[in-house]
Amino acid sequence: MLMPTTHYDWIKRMRPDFVDAIAHSVRSVEPGRYGMVRDDLDHEFFHRVSRQSVDAHFRTTIRAAGHRPEEFSPGELLSMLPPGAANKLFATLEMEWQFFSNFELFGKKSFFFSPNITQKLADTELNVASESVATPFPCCLFAYDNQSARDAYFAMIGLPTRQEGVVTSYVVHHLTTPEEPALGILVMYSDRRGDIPGAAIRHLSLAPGTKLEDALRTDWLKRGQAKSDTVSAGNDEMFFGPGLRMMRIVANSILYLSSANPDVTEGLREPARTGGSTLSSKEKRRLERSVTKLDYTLVGRSTPPYQGHPAAIGKQLTERVQTRGHWKSQAHGPGRLERKIIFIEPYWRGPDAAEVINKPYIAR
Repeated sequence: MLMPTTHYDWIKRMRPDFVDAIAHSVRSVEPGRYGMVRDDLDHEFFHRVSRQSVDAHFRTTIRAAGHRPEEFSPGELLSMLPPGAANKLFATLEMEWQFFSNFELFGKKSFFFSPNITQKLADTELNVASESVATPFPCCLFAYDNQSARDAYFAMIGLPTRQEGVVTSYVVHHLTTPEEPALGILVMYSDRRGDIPGAAIRHLSLAPGTKLEDALRTDWLKRGQAKSDTVSAGNDEMFFGPGLRMMRIVANSILYLSSANPDVTEGLREPARTGGSTLSSKEKRRLERSVTKLDYTLVGRSTPPYQGHPAAIGKQLTERVQTRGHWKSQAHGPGRLERKIIFIEPYWRGPDAAEVINKPYIAR
C-alpha cells in the first residue's frame, strides 16, 4: 500500500545535503533509552551544515530571479533577503536538526494513522498518569492524511484549513533532568506541492504524580503552572482551544500504540506503478514523487467509524450525546502487579446509537 509524502520526504528532497549530513553525524552515536536533547548534539556541526544549507538556498533563490549567484559573496546574498528571512530559515533548520538527529538515530520509525482512528483519538480524554506514557521508540514519526488532523493543525497555527495534505509529527521521549522524562513534539504540514506553511513545537513534562491532561494544558512560558480555566467537556471549541486538539491527537496516538490491543499492520511499501504506455515520463515522475520513501506501520487500518447515521447529525444534544473515549489502567501479570492501558473508544448515546456505520475501511 502506497502512502503519501510526509514532511520528512519533502525536506530530504529540498535539502538533501543537510539531511544526509545529519544522518551521517549520528552513525557513531550509540542509541540509548531516551532521545537526545539539544545539549547532546554537536553545535559546531550544526553551524557548519546550516550555513551551507542556507547558502545553497539563497543561491537557488537568486538564480531563480535571473541573477548569477557566483557573482555575490555570502554577505551580499544575506543582504538581498527580506528582514528576518535569514533568522527564520536558521530557526527552521535548528528545529529540523534536533528532531531529525533523533529520527535518524532511532531508525526512522514511522506510523501512518487512518482517518477513523484519528477521529477517535481526537475525542478521547487523557486521563492517565504521566509516568505511564511510553513511546514505541525514543523517537518516531506520526503521519495523518485525514481531515481531522488537518483541521486541528490549521486551528493550531491560526490559518484556514485545507482539504488535502499530510500532517507530520515527530515525537522524542527525552529527559529534562535525570529524574524527569518529557516529550518533545514537532508538528508540521506539507501538501502535494511541498508547501510547508508553519510549525509548532511543544515539550510536555511527564513528571511523576501528574496527569497527561495537565501536561497538555501547561502554559509553556510559565512551566509548572497549569491553566486554571474551568472548561465544559461538552463544548469542544472551549475544551480544546487553539492547538490543544492537535496535541491531543498526538498524545493519544502514543497511548494507543502502547495500549493492550492496538490495530497495527506493517505497511508494505511497493514501488509506485509507472508501467504502461498511458503515462508520460512527467506523469511517472509525479507519481513517484507523490509517495513516501519511508518504511512504515499502518495504524487503525481496520478501525470502523464510530459516528452515527447521517440522519442523526444535527439532532439536539439532549436526544443524542457523544460519550468521549478514555483510557483504563488494568492490572495483569504475576501477582497482578503490572499495568496495561486499555482504550475505551468514544461512542454515541441516544435514539440512533444502534445505527452505526460498520463497513470495512481501507486507509489510502
